[in-house]
Amino acid sequence: MWCFLNQWACRCSELRQLASFTQEHSHGNIQPTGISTASTHAGGYAYAQARAKDAGSLYPSSQQICEASGALPDTATAEDLRRFQLHLVDAGTSPITLNATITGLKLLFDVTLGHGDVLAKMQSIRVPRKIPIVLNKQEVARLIACAGNLKHQTALALAYGTGLRANEVVSLRVTDIDSQRMTLRVEQGKGGKDRYAMISPVLLERLRVWWRVARAQGRMLDGGWLFPGMDPINPLTARQLNRAIHEAADLAKINKRVSIHTLRHSFATHLLEQKVDIRVIQVMLGHKKLETTALYTQVATEVLKEVISPLETLHPAVGDRHGAKCALEVADIFRAHGPAFRLAQRSHLSLGQLKVMTAIEQCRTAALGGHVLRCPDCQSDQVSYNSCRNRHCPKCQSHAAKRWLDARQGDLLPVDYYHVVFTLPAPISDIAYYNKALIYGLLFEIAAQTLTTIAAQRHLLGG
Repeated sequence: MWCFLNQWACRCSELRQLASFTQEHSHGNIQPTGISTASTHAGGYAYAQARAKDAGSLYPSSQQICEASGALPDTATAEDLRRFQLHLVDAGTSPITLNATITGLKLLFDVTLGHGDVLAKMQSIRVPRKIPIVLNKQEVARLIACAGNLKHQTALALAYGTGLRANEVVSLRVTDIDSQRMTLRVEQGKGGKDRYAMISPVLLERLRVWWRVARAQGRMLDGGWLFPGMDPINPLTARQLNRAIHEAADLAKINKRVSIHTLRHSFATHLLEQKVDIRVIQVMLGHKKLETTALYTQVATEVLKEVISPLETLHPAVGDRHGAKCALEVADIFRAHGPAFRLAQRSHLSLGQLKVMTAIEQCRTAALGGHVLRCPDCQSDQVSYNSCRNRHCPKCQSHAAKRWLDARQGDLLPVDYYHVVFTLPAPISDIAYYNKALIYGLLFEIAAQTLTTIAAQRHLLGG
């Protein structure tokens, strides 16, 4: 709608074409009026061109104005524009489209034509405020796992883990990732603003896996797009990304209207539920006004979070015949308290220990991917997540541990056994942490000598 009137406002010859077009479609005796040269409107046209990217298609069509008001746009009066607005309301135009049309008219008449006084009776319509649709964490995990391929899984994980918009996700380049600072640079996001987004260790590992796979397949160029399209020269489009998330939502059986922006809503809401300061969330989302971010407080309110449901006070029944999960797992503890523990013990945890914690946290979750199992009889789907296969993981090694314990039962003698604990004084414990092989070797040697000495004295054994 904007483009035709933009050209008309700049060129008199195209104004005559507009008048001819209007006569053919409005069945009236409207005659074109004289308009000054194109230079009169050059400034307004340049301004309109600069606004074109953000404003979109805001100019209403000349045919609509003529049919509703009976006048050419440049001769329309305030009453003509009021009738045009009523015409749009009667036609069932949504409040958002109606306000966008009014904004376009203001730019046309106030800036391009210099007749801002005719807009006196044009009033914006109040748009109903709706709370955003938010997925819970289990739904987000299923959604990412059900994405069609590794590229889409990584893109959805990045959108949820950083709160980026669809256009910001597909516009990322490999060079935008700073693994040292654990940040991601967003260049010229909405409103033409640059900002930084956070990268978590889990997301960084996902991005590295995708980078290695894409490079091996020749689908990612040096310094190229992080999520290339079919041709690596061009990026994945926002439309393709939204199509991928719709297919994943259908496969994951999520009965909500889901888009990439839904992951952005979920990102902000889950941060609020984790009691992250709302001003920090504002910066991470790139919001100019705090009021925009405050909308998420209606989805995750502090009052509701502090209320303990009576269901939480029920003790789970032993041996639930429906297979309900009753036991607390190590992974649950790591996910709940792992970040605080890592921060408090950052000078004591080794890289190997951190890797084990991360593996246990990600085991059988969407972070490691998965596959969908379908029952041929009832046609029901079940998402099965991949295991970490870490030898320290209680989930992955539970069967092996049971087999080892069963085998050790055959080695036991038919006598009473006693559990003896040897501890080290606190000063030596600190030394042992940095000299494990030496100190623990001495500990086992002294413990063996002590037990041998005690065992040789029958009166100390009570026999």
